[in-house]
Amino acid sequence: MGRWIWWLMTTVILLSTTTVANLTTHANSNGMAWYDCENSWASITDSQGNEIVNSSDFSIFMEEGNHTLFVENMSRCQGIIPVTDDLPNLRPSPSDSFESINFVTNHECDRSCSSAVVTGDLVNDSADVFAINVTESDLLVIESITASSALDVQIHFQNSSTEYELNESFSIVVNTSIGHNEGRFVNVGQTGRIIFKITSPSPDTIWMMNLELHDTNETVPINKLDEFRGIGTVPYSLNIGQYQSLHIIESKNAHSEVDLNITYRYVYSDISSSAFVELSPGDRIHGMDNIKHVELLWNCSCNHISRFNLQTHFDAEWGIDAPNLKPISALSDNSSVPLIATNGNAVDGELTIHMNDYRDILRVETYGWNDSIHRIEIIVEGDIYEMEVSIWEMDQDSWDIISRASSTYSMNEIAVSLNVGRGTHFVVIDQYNNSNFDSTDDGVINWKIRASTVVVEEGEEPWFPASEEVKDAAEIFYILMGLLLIVPFIIFYIVIRREKKFAEIFASKNNRLDWLKEKLDTGDFSQTELSRAIKAVASLEWEKSLEVWGEPDLRHYTSGIDFAMWSLDQRISENGYWPVLIGIRPLDCEWSVAGLRFESPNGEAWNIESVEPKLLSRNNEVFLDTIHNNSRFFLKIELSGEGESLDMHLSGIVNGQPMASKPPSTVYRKSMLSEE
Repeated sequence: MGRWIWWLMTTVILLSTTTVANLTTHANSNGMAWYDCENSWASITDSQGNEIVNSSDFSIFMEEGNHTLFVENMSRCQGIIPVTDDLPNLRPSPSDSFESINFVTNHECDRSCSSAVVTGDLVNDSADVFAINVTESDLLVIESITASSALDVQIHFQNSSTEYELNESFSIVVNTSIGHNEGRFVNVGQTGRIIFKITSPSPDTIWMMNLELHDTNETVPINKLDEFRGIGTVPYSLNIGQYQSLHIIESKNAHSEVDLNITYRYVYSDISSSAFVELSPGDRIHGMDNIKHVELLWNCSCNHISRFNLQTHFDAEWGIDAPNLKPISALSDNSSVPLIATNGNAVDGELTIHMNDYRDILRVETYGWNDSIHRIEIIVEGDIYEMEVSIWEMDQDSWDIISRASSTYSMNEIAVSLNVGRGTHFVVIDQYNNSNFDSTDDGVINWKIRASTVVVEEGEEPWFPASEEVKDAAEIFYILMGLLLIVPFIIFYIVIRREKKFAEIFASKNNRLDWLKEKLDTGDFSQTELSRAIKAVASLEWEKSLEVWGEPDLRHYTSGIDFAMWSLDQRISENGYWPVLIGIRPLDCEWSVAGLRFESPNGEAWNIESVEPKLLSRNNEVFLDTIHNNSRFFLKIELSGEGESLDMHLSGIVNGQPMASKPPSTVYRKSMLSEE
């Protein structure tokens, strides 16, 4: 009942396809070693470098320790190095406690599975017995067996209460041959232990087994499609996209090379899947959207080899297969319809007959102004002998087909063109003779399409209505601009209204010059009030305004002009100048380039110091510019000079003729008397 020692297949040399020499070092247990070579030889050296054996056929006892094995040609030799301590020779009863091999289950193993090795010899021993614990989902594989003589292998299954022999028990009538690979499968479908009992009719037999344990509940991904190697009923998985298909090129038993069928199903989730479907080599598995993976199963107790070809079926280089129906409406998402660039470049696609793909619909976009007309030109090449190509012009609102153009094979291509409006339109590629194919056919019709557009009529440049955000911003802008424009008029109206009201109040009493004198006497006079009064009185009727100021010192009324002058109190002037108030009103005519000049009859010069409202003045002249018909205005002018008398002279152009007006009276500064 010795200890178990396990060794990987890579360290215990059973069989190799290489023809070069091999040198390895092993940590072995006590036991018999055996090697059998044909046209080759092997040698064993201990840890001290001493050669123990060198021959083409030998069996020798090896003590526990490190030894170096050299094989001249691995493909021509078979052999056993002891790696397991002495095994018991009696099979336990189901209820007995028995030390089982701590076997490592391979959960993800397709080709390079980790292998465990058990060795033994029947030298002075009737049998070798060992056990392996299994569950109902475990598959035990006797990958290979090597023996120096005939061998009987009894395999029993035991649970806690029962025992029975399995059909997988076998015998080897002579020693194994070089390159021998038994490949036996044990699948009990129950939880318990498998008991191996090794006997031989020949004494001193040396044997070795390479075992693998697989969990059939675990789905193993397929990573190599061009040469996939699988084991028994272990399920395998493969991701197949919506626009892909898996072509089963080959599926056969690895030993007998008999073709094997494959069953598959679509796994939607961990708890949902489709029913299994059986396929033969040459068939296809078509991809499906929204699945987890496709599960494949080989129902055989064998090693099997398969070759697959995973094909992707894309149209128009979009990474998707073109649909066979147009979008339901103009508002539908049309991203599933490949867009063809109209630049004349060739784009590849296919009708995948084995996927019931007999029609491809592609999308063409035209851009321009309203009422523009575009000519779409389509050329399709390839395996197109039984194909029809159409262009559909779509109504962009109702989504009805307004017009269409179709064409079939002619002169190595299919060419079709159609004038369409602005927007989305469709190109339809049809296989019209479907009777030549069925859904299981491998037929794929490859096509190549080139699309171009030409503007036939540009149409009219559209007016694009503003968005709601722009409308809201425009309304706010218009309101602000309206306020900015109306505010000056409001202010002007208020000022005019205030001035008119002030004028009415001011005009409620006549002889306002006396009122000014009283203001001067009491010290309440204000230049601002006088300026405001001059502006306000101008808004009154002419005669009313004259009454407001009182009797003028000079009044001149003649054809074309009426004006008056009042000599004001000298205290009004801050600099002691002579202030005078002059009112002017044209009669039924307009004076242009008008000017007012002040003279002294005695020859002394007058000089104008200020004019209110402000007007252009020089020396003794004031430039009035244009005096409109029946207008009225008042001027306060301050004069400086040594003279005591004052004459006025008004001149200008009336009706295109020069005209002058000079009052006959003279105004005196101090006495306020007039003389002719």
